[in-house]
Amino acid sequence: MFDRLIATEVIKHRMPNNEIIALESAEEALEYINNTINTQSTIPDIIFLDIKMPKIDGFGFLERYEKFPSTITGLCRVYMLSSSIDPDDINKAMKSKHVYDFIEKPLTKEKIEKLFSNL
Repeated sequence: MFDRLIATEVIKHRMPNNEIIALESAEEALEYINNTINTQSTIPDIIFLDIKMPKIDGFGFLERYEKFPSTITGLCRVYMLSSSIDPDDINKAMKSKHVYDFIEKPLTKEKIEKLFSNL
């Protein structure tokens, strides 16, 4: 929860005019995408996805996200955001065709700047 709050504030500082949707769990995120699937303009441009989450972890999210149509998944960049430095986690994340990069927590202004300079 605290990490999500910090990340939200860092992103708000970099993108003050954009809507930021911070959800508690992978289930909420999947439900949000499913509920907005017919309104593609509300699909997020970027998803910051933590590996460690309650019930469904980041990899479980990716398995379910894979089932959405490419017209939806193609609109969004997924960045794995985690405190894990386990090479297996990093490799597994980067093997997903939906994950653009692995970002080590905490999310900082510098990391956001680097991310946006590469978009």
